[in-house]
Amino acid sequence: MENYIEFKRTLDKESINAIAEIFHSNQIEFIVEDAKPSVDITFTNSGVIEYLIKVKQSDFEKASELLASNIEDNLEIEDYYLNYYNDEELIEVISLPNDSNQFDIDYANKLIEKRGIVINENKLEKAKLKKENELLEPEKAKSAIILGGYLLSILGGWIGLIVAMHLKYKKKEIEGRESVFYYDPKSRSHGDSMLILVLIWALIWFVYFNI
Repeated sequence: MENYIEFKRTLDKESINAIAEIFHSNQIEFIVEDAKPSVDITFTNSGVIEYLIKVKQSDFEKASELLASNIEDNLEIEDYYLNYYNDEELIEVISLPNDSNQFDIDYANKLIEKRGIVINENKLEKAKLKKENELLEPEKAKSAIILGGYLLSILGGWIGLIVAMHLKYKKKEIEGRESVFYYDPKSRSHGDSMLILVLIWALIWFVYFNI
């Protein structure tokens, strides 16, 4: 039996369904899988699902050419989520290609062309800066991370320290831009409090075992 290899991977299920529809119509055998990353100790991967589509190794080149051809000719998939994007949102998709899969970039370009949107370098640069600024905005930590971090810090253990360090020091990075802290000041202050609890726990542990 011939091995199936990964063709595309994305967090967006609609992208995978759209590709699967094209392959099915053109008799290319494929497999669609859900990939759930393991929940890490900071709970940041909780509930995250990646979707991937695989094709036979011998069909990989044919599948790539077919997908490109469909997009180039006249691709518009009914109910595909990009159809509902406004002009500005479509420009954002192509302004930061590293943040989107190739299928979405090609699809967005096709919609832009169909709508008669005129794009110049200045417009792309403005969209890019706007999107980057949005991405660099600090996030509010989920309640599960904060509650779990306090619980682990109070009970004692190095996992509590890791959660605290994650909240306080994790950063966002975008190529060509200065990195910023991932979490907002309030969330980072919870990290400070957890560090204090861990320090108290470590001090008690040290004194207890050295009396």
